[in-house]
Amino acid sequence: PLRAKTTPRAAPPPTADGHAAATLLTSWPRERRGARAARGGAMALGGRAAPRRLRLPRLLQLLRLPPPPSLPLVLVLLPLLVLLLAAASASGSAIPMDGRLQCMTEMVSRIETSCTSSNKNGFYVQLEGVLRDYLQKCFQTNFTQNWALSVILPNTSVPLSMALKDYAENWSATNGTTTINAVATFIPERQINLEIEFMLENGQAISSNGWLMEPDLLGTVLGAEIDGIKDLTDLVTADPVLDWQGILPQVRERLSMHDGRVYAIPVQSFVDLFAYREDLFAEFNLTVPQTWEEVADVARVWNATDPASRRGAADAMCMTWSKGCEVADMNLITIAAQMVQYAGRTQGFFFDPEELLVQRATSAALLDNEAMRRALELYGALYSAGPWPRPDPLSACNPFQAFRRFAEGNCLMVYGAHVPKTLHQAFATVDRDAIGITVPPGSDMVLNRTTGQLVACTQALCPYARRSADGRRWINAATVSHSSWIACVSDKSPQLYQDVAYDFFRDLAAPNMSWSYLLHPDLCESAPMRTEQFTDLPRWVAAGYSEEFTRKYLRAALASYENPNYVPDLRVAGNGLTEAMLTIYRDAAGNASAMPADALSRVMDSSMQQLLRDPTKTTLTLLISSYAAMIGYDLGGDGGGGGGPVP
Repeated sequence: PLRAKTTPRAAPPPTADGHAAATLLTSWPRERRGARAARGGAMALGGRAAPRRLRLPRLLQLLRLPPPPSLPLVLVLLPLLVLLLAAASASGSAIPMDGRLQCMTEMVSRIETSCTSSNKNGFYVQLEGVLRDYLQKCFQTNFTQNWALSVILPNTSVPLSMALKDYAENWSATNGTTTINAVATFIPERQINLEIEFMLENGQAISSNGWLMEPDLLGTVLGAEIDGIKDLTDLVTADPVLDWQGILPQVRERLSMHDGRVYAIPVQSFVDLFAYREDLFAEFNLTVPQTWEEVADVARVWNATDPASRRGAADAMCMTWSKGCEVADMNLITIAAQMVQYAGRTQGFFFDPEELLVQRATSAALLDNEAMRRALELYGALYSAGPWPRPDPLSACNPFQAFRRFAEGNCLMVYGAHVPKTLHQAFATVDRDAIGITVPPGSDMVLNRTTGQLVACTQALCPYARRSADGRRWINAATVSHSSWIACVSDKSPQLYQDVAYDFFRDLAAPNMSWSYLLHPDLCESAPMRTEQFTDLPRWVAAGYSEEFTRKYLRAALASYENPNYVPDLRVAGNGLTEAMLTIYRDAAGNASAMPADALSRVMDSSMQQLLRDPTKTTLTLLISSYAAMIGYDLGGDGGGGGGPVP
């Protein structure tokens, strides 16, 4: 039986022809690159350690390889150099050195051609194939037996990538007397879903045994009936190590399931919340905003006060505004969702289900209407109320900076997923007990989908609405799901490696490991997703979090999870369709402060219709089936429910 354990990595056992399995490492976290290079990044094919000193500048000069479009050069060259050095150390090759040099020349030419291609989708998968062919042809390397578990992991924030790399390096499993180690390929987080999609669509799921990805790819792949992702339903429900029932049912359903079956293990979940300075709200007699309209009103009032009296909180609202940043499109979607979706998940946010799923109209996108125009106006107003001098709009996306500013007392309000981590005792300089935190602001006006106009939210119209503080209005609230990490297993791998890949990701998501990165202040992406993480307050306090603030945070996070009016992360089947759709929202957010909202909403609608009519992106049948599965719409019935009970 397989037995997972955490042990230092040992040399891989020899294959049938006497060679040992090569180790491929494609990315090193920035702080550790020097140390890793000094130690050597791989084992040689003959079982010997790779050279300890890597003269990288000279090798780069000799190879002169360009990077793929928009990707760092190091991600291309490091795996190549590691394999070249390992292969060059191999013993017993029957090919003379001249023949190997000719092979190397051909291989460099093939990679150079790949690097200069205008289409970067599938770059990593194709590069792996080139390297595999090279080692087989030039060094007679036998890949029929692979004693390493191959996994794909995201190269995201440096702390998270370091944590994943350390986990992979120290994890191993045993099968009898054989030790199986994990070899991780790190791919930039914005590229990883595209790479996995390419791998699955081209029937190359055998090249990796499992991977971390964002949940939207489930709809893209499974909605198009593409093979390659293993059904994990029977495994997770019977696994005491994972403790599947200990994960919130909302997390299990929203992140892991497709058409009532489990295809992924949730590893990280994000929860966006609204935080504010209770002390300053009380001192300046400000009312806590319940809608995004009121957030913009408070921001205008705050910016009109004497800067000298703000007690250091120079900025009204800290959010991430970088143009092209995926956080920007989610912020716009969140504001719009409060007005567009008010009758639950099956009502849909992106498309009206009656028009798209029943009438099969590509004009069903909910964009050219009063709700989207008002959302764009509010987004532009909040942008104008943001920090000055404003960060470069073309700079890289770094949402953690906005929350650090809040934790250091520079902002009155903040919105997003990173609030609790920045209020750890290692960072916060404000009084943490004087921080208020709630579910995201909602809206007292909602979209009449027939007229395209906004109308007052009523209890009958908005069944999930809450009463306003003064009891005079109904406030619709929609929870938007996005940007989480889930783990999948390839069903094309040999059964042994399917089992080992499951164990690898099961251990990563198990309760103790989940606690470790949940409480780590640098791993800002994590939010609680297990029942015990909402009840064990002493464990939070022992890790350096404020008891009073954590109590408020956990209450708000649980309320957000339990909101039945939630917008699932976008999962539509097609060739890059999900990313193309989100780009429309992202571009609109980047222009919200500079372009009239009515014109911008029309541009969004026109762009969406053009996209949906592009036969290279999707078909109407694929779009309908995947969107119906995404919102739980029963195409064979009355449009309600769908999916059945959560396993």
